[in-house]
Amino acid sequence: MVVATDLKMPLCLVVAAALLVCSTGSAAAPSVSRGEALYDNHCVSCHTCQAHTRRDPIVRNLGELAQQVDRWQANQKLGWTPEDRAAVVDYLNRVFYKF
Repeated sequence: MVVATDLKMPLCLVVAAALLVCSTGSAAAPSVSRGEALYDNHCVSCHTCQAHTRRDPIVRNLGELAQQVDRWQANQKLGWTPEDRAAVVDYLNRVFYKF
């Protein structure tokens, strides 16, 4: 951390150094997975997390989860690739289902 002990140091250098120190922490922020991004952009407008945590679940295994993701992306005409569908299934499984 830069300490302004020399009063002759221009204020803009002190501010720039402080901004640099503060901004380095954001570089380590976790990135959003492809599955999470697709889900957030296309699914949360209708689904809340309650859809995945209900008492009487519609999805009981990984295969059924994949079928539901495929069903709804086709229903909404999203045109996801097999990799996109797999990424969403992986995201939902990691966050909610844990099959």
